[in-house]
Amino acid sequence: MWKIFLHHPPRETSPINPSSISEIQEKLTDLKASHQYLAQLMNLETWAIVITMDDFFPGFWHRFMSNRQLALKKLLQQKGLDKNI
Repeated sequence: MWKIFLHHPPRETSPINPSSISEIQEKLTDLKASHQYLAQLMNLETWAIVITMDDFFPGFWHRFMSNRQLALKKLLQQKGLDKNI
């Protein structure tokens, strides 16, 4: 009974024509541009949060980065990867 559900007949493949290749390349280019835009937008949002928090709590970013550095050192020590960090 399970063989019915697990068996997939081989698909017939058609040759890829050059126009579909160019369409795929165009879609990939659009996707890469969209990904880069999203990364830039996330960086901008992060920077806006940092500036806002620093305005409300002066020294926030410095304390955040100091705590992050300590947490990383502790993590590496726990993993046994500490090599004079």
